[in-house]
Amino acid sequence: MSTRTPISIDLSELQAEFNLKQTQVTELGMMLVNQITDRIFYNWQNAAMNGLNSSRKQYINSLNIGQVSPTRKYIQLTGSWANMLEEGFGAYDMKPGMLASPKAKVTKKGVKYIVIPFRWGTPGSIGESEVFANVMPRDIYAVAKQLRPTITNAQGVKTQKGGSLKMNQIPADYRIPQTRPAFSDIKTQTTYPEYVEKLIIADIGPKYYAPHHQTILAALNAVDFSKNPSRSEVDEIVSKYISDFGTKQFLLKNVYWKTPEELGFRFNLLVFNEKISEIGTALPFENHFDKPALFLRGEKSDYILDSDFETILHHFPLAVIKTIQNAGHWLHAENPTAFYYEVEKFV
Repeated sequence: MSTRTPISIDLSELQAEFNLKQTQVTELGMMLVNQITDRIFYNWQNAAMNGLNSSRKQYINSLNIGQVSPTRKYIQLTGSWANMLEEGFGAYDMKPGMLASPKAKVTKKGVKYIVIPFRWGTPGSIGESEVFANVMPRDIYAVAKQLRPTITNAQGVKTQKGGSLKMNQIPADYRIPQTRPAFSDIKTQTTYPEYVEKLIIADIGPKYYAPHHQTILAALNAVDFSKNPSRSEVDEIVSKYISDFGTKQFLLKNVYWKTPEELGFRFNLLVFNEKISEIGTALPFENHFDKPALFLRGEKSDYILDSDFETILHHFPLAVIKTIQNAGHWLHAENPTAFYYEVEKFV
């Protein structure tokens, strides 16, 4: 499968007006066609570089320049995959191809499966907003919450080892492979890049950030769950410290029923209190991530400045930096539509 874009030029009127010889017309035509073809080819390649991700190399390698005559050339896009991207294609069963991928895994019983990123929102105010195109059914969310996180105390000792659900614990209609493992900090991702295919970083850079979350920590530590406060009472306590609605909702989303009688925070507040000075540590100079990376920054945020671009590209040479309009640091809460659009386009 291939698609040709012809490039030619008609200089007959110019030849007649200036009484040019045929050799002059041919030489001029060759020069113009060569320059036009090179410019179109360059712009086409550049568009692919900026617009594609995992298929970028394969698409660019499918572009070729051919020649019919001295004044007639064409740019040809060869290969089924590149042409499918341009022309579109009908629905087809992707499972056989995915299971034939080298990324496919095999169970102990020899059954192949592949990990699929999980892009569903959870039930609730944020999950049912425009951030996610789909919302996880409540019965599945209840099952998913049975997953146990790995909890590490301030001394670095694991006090609880994470676990996973067995397939028979999930309702048959919803048995989908779980999402691939993810890392929560840039340092881990750049230290072990072989475990990460793509990286999305929301309004944070690899530079040093001085501790500046004292107000948030004060609000969180003011909540005493041993007194069994209700959700509304937790909201009232946090509101005494934080007035910004988006920030407050982001934090309160982490409140859950730790037991049937007591609420709690999903995150490890103890570690935040003890290690807050380490959260803003700069990325080591030698750490690099030579794979696609998307940096999203808020138009109204000062976490990623124009002057930080050089540092970002040192550590992430394939990084793309996008600005979310009308948003501060809490991108996904302040402009969920634009945030989701950029994420979906990148992945």
